[in-house]
Amino acid sequence: MDVGFVGFNTYSRPDQLPSGMLSNSSNGRIGKNGEWQVRKGIASIKAPFASGDKVLRLPTNPEVEVNPTVVCLLPTAIRSASLSSNKVLIVIDDDVVSPVEPGHVFAVGDTVDVEGLVGTPDPNGSHVVTAVTDNGSTRTIEYDLVGDDVAAYSGFALTLPFNLNDSGTQPLLTAITLSPVIGFNMILDQGNVAGVYASTTFSDPNQNNSQFIILASNVNAVATNLDDPTTSITMGYPSGENVPVASSMLQAFNKIFIFRDGQAALENEKFFSPLRITSAGTGSGYANNIQTSGNHGLSVGDAITISGLTGFPGEGDQTVADQDPNGTWVVLTVPSDTSFSYLLPEAYSSAANYTLSSASQVSPGFKLVKSGHYTQPTQIVCDEGEFAIINSRGVIHKTESVVDGNVLSVISSSQSSQTSGLSIGETFDVAKVHKQGPTKDITAGVNNGSSHGNPEYAGLYQYVITSAGHGYNVGDPITIFGFETDISGKQFVSERTANTVTYYSPNNKTPAFTGDETINLADGVEFYIDASKTTTHATDGESLSSTPIFTRQVSVGLGFSHMPAPEYATYHQRRLVMPFKYTADDVVNDFTYRKILDEIITSDILDSDTYDQIYGQFRFNAGTADFNVGLHSFSDDKLLVFNRNSIHLVSGAGQIAKVQLITDEVGCVARQTIVQVGNNVLFLSDNGVYGANFQDLYNLRGNEVPLSSPINPIIQRINRDVWDKSVGVYFDNRYYLAVPLNEEVVTVDVNGVSSTRINRAQANNAILIFNLLNKQWESIDTTNAPNWDIANLIVAGKKSDRAVYAVNSLGGLHRLDARVQAKDILATTIPVSGSETEDPYDIPASVTTRQFTLGSMDRKRWNNLELHVQSSIDEASDLSISAELENLDTTIALNTLSALNSGTALSPDEDVSVRARIGNKRAYGMQVTLNNTSGRPRFRGIKVGGAEAFRSTNKAI
Repeated sequence: MDVGFVGFNTYSRPDQLPSGMLSNSSNGRIGKNGEWQVRKGIASIKAPFASGDKVLRLPTNPEVEVNPTVVCLLPTAIRSASLSSNKVLIVIDDDVVSPVEPGHVFAVGDTVDVEGLVGTPDPNGSHVVTAVTDNGSTRTIEYDLVGDDVAAYSGFALTLPFNLNDSGTQPLLTAITLSPVIGFNMILDQGNVAGVYASTTFSDPNQNNSQFIILASNVNAVATNLDDPTTSITMGYPSGENVPVASSMLQAFNKIFIFRDGQAALENEKFFSPLRITSAGTGSGYANNIQTSGNHGLSVGDAITISGLTGFPGEGDQTVADQDPNGTWVVLTVPSDTSFSYLLPEAYSSAANYTLSSASQVSPGFKLVKSGHYTQPTQIVCDEGEFAIINSRGVIHKTESVVDGNVLSVISSSQSSQTSGLSIGETFDVAKVHKQGPTKDITAGVNNGSSHGNPEYAGLYQYVITSAGHGYNVGDPITIFGFETDISGKQFVSERTANTVTYYSPNNKTPAFTGDETINLADGVEFYIDASKTTTHATDGESLSSTPIFTRQVSVGLGFSHMPAPEYATYHQRRLVMPFKYTADDVVNDFTYRKILDEIITSDILDSDTYDQIYGQFRFNAGTADFNVGLHSFSDDKLLVFNRNSIHLVSGAGQIAKVQLITDEVGCVARQTIVQVGNNVLFLSDNGVYGANFQDLYNLRGNEVPLSSPINPIIQRINRDVWDKSVGVYFDNRYYLAVPLNEEVVTVDVNGVSSTRINRAQANNAILIFNLLNKQWESIDTTNAPNWDIANLIVAGKKSDRAVYAVNSLGGLHRLDARVQAKDILATTIPVSGSETEDPYDIPASVTTRQFTLGSMDRKRWNNLELHVQSSIDEASDLSISAELENLDTTIALNTLSALNSGTALSPDEDVSVRARIGNKRAYGMQVTLNNTSGRPRFRGIKVGGAEAFRSTNKAI
């Protein structure tokens, strides 16, 4: 008898399992009261991608079975083509279709694609076949096209891309001319989505209650708001760039990174909700000037995506190159809160005022991270008026390539007689970097003279300007335009109110207000000053005329480098840590493969662009057959480095960093399976799921036995060719591990001979779940969808939205355990635009008890069983019951729950105790299997009845 359950075990024999242990659990959850229940259904949250109707792709399983198939076929050469009486006549060789080659049979009603014909009207593109004529050695395919008759289209001069008659010299490449073709879905359109290759969670720092999951396809990324999944934001890539397979994403430093393994990473520095464009057009230059419906918050250098602009030169004209202003660009100027410009290609020579619609909008975009030759920082030389000390903060009013956390050294307190008071040789950490902001109108300006009563600015003249809602803070570097030269230009906010800004100047002028005056936040650097780092005290006013010189900390030896094109990175102690497989060449976006796979490199603090190749680089197990697999920021300053055959610990950073070997007996096979739970770290190894724990703050030890030993037969089914794509997350006291499980299929031929075939999984198709409360494996989750896969698992959301989300490679975002109904709603295709569908699938749930033996090895007579079952509170439930007997081996179908419940399914939230007769079947042991057929029933307990079949002391006959 079992009156509750804790987990399942497939490694031990079923008759060896203790009470409460199951021998199998598929698609179930075990609650705190010990009852097993069919899991909740998976909900499709968003399927944001559509392929369009022309993209070369591999066929889906149903399409493979179509005869003839029309997906992923080479096209057929056209022998001749003409236009007569509004009918295009395409002639192809008959031997293409006879003998029949599947997929090349053209029939009336087929949609075909034609390419390469030259003439007017244009016969190329997609058309519907209206007639097919068999001419013997050729066949004629017809489709409609309105236009004047064409006796013969041209474009048939097929030439090779080199000269065969080389006259003894090296062949020269020449232009290639292609032959016209006709086929099905033959156009490879890289502008259409082929798959999702990276994903991550993103929290918008500007919104308190929003969290997004971003899916990156090959052509663009889409951010879905989990608080409102109907809201999604499309983020473009720079022209000519895409996201390939095996890419990864990360949020760090309030940026979104896409790492592309050997290619320059992409980054987004400014995330915002799309804004409607109210005007757009170019002037005499190449800049497109944009007006938006609201405050855009953009700065120079931000990446933006423009969409929905029409009416541009060349649009719809095949004879003229398009001058399309849509796409992803970088902000060039920011004249105001509601306007900005970006630079179009020089080939866009025509001025244009674009046509707007409700689809015309600006949204975030990605840009390439810096690459190429890294220039060591030069001195920061401050002229008079470019440095100020305000409220114990040093502010530099200059454009410099520094970020938060960089170290500035003082090499001169001042070039003039007025000292800044800073001690030469002292260093300061950059606390804030100001970026140029939009201009704001000044509506008033007044000189209050030098009798203002502020001793910090004694002898200086106080200027107060009015700019409603300016948003500036004390100490901000600002730029004033429109007043006299002596009181315009570079200034600092010394005092402020909500609508006024006060600054001080040694020049006594009366502002000549014309109404054209503006103010804007300027580029600058800010750091805090401790009195111990000064030699003399300089008042805030005196500091305005000081001219100190700073330098940024420089690298040693090989020098700094830009980001080395990693395949992934981890955020650790305000730095990015990543594999060091490539070096950044002097040429922009060019990298060299180092052929070293066991090195990592760290960025500077809060600086994703600077990497020290001496003190920021670490190598592990040099010269051995080992390579880096993953990184995990553990606690304090400790970084766990997982190699394929070893685990290492890095403590500290820079010149004081220490490296320690933890173990060379086990390594990690899939970096995304590394998960920290308390002081334990779980990961997938060669031996299964391993756990390592910190015994104290300094000692890490691996467990002797893999955590997955109770389900080792399932672990052995993982396809090791692709198990590096496995993914793990921790949520709700459970470890979810998505793996590619091979499937064993047994078939029996007409002669009764059985054979076994292994279907090898090519992607994650199952989720193994470990319950950390019960300390047991709880379930193996699968679906009935043939194209279902799990490319990534993400824990995201806030409040009730927080859950485990599954991303599949075909563009679907799903939430696990989300539906109270026993059906999974899954998006398993990248559909043609306008035909998006999500399909329901029954949950294939089943549970098998341990084997009951009545505590002896004798043969028993099994006569009955009793089940305690309760329906879910949301819907009626039913299941089938079978008993599996061992020695003598047989399986008995005992009936269904509804048949044992007076012929009706178990009503919602109803519980019942049902009995079934087994018929005194003789066997050593018996176990019971329940297969769910409807609803989400709860299995609470079981009792089996039997007796030893032979108790006599006489010899058995």
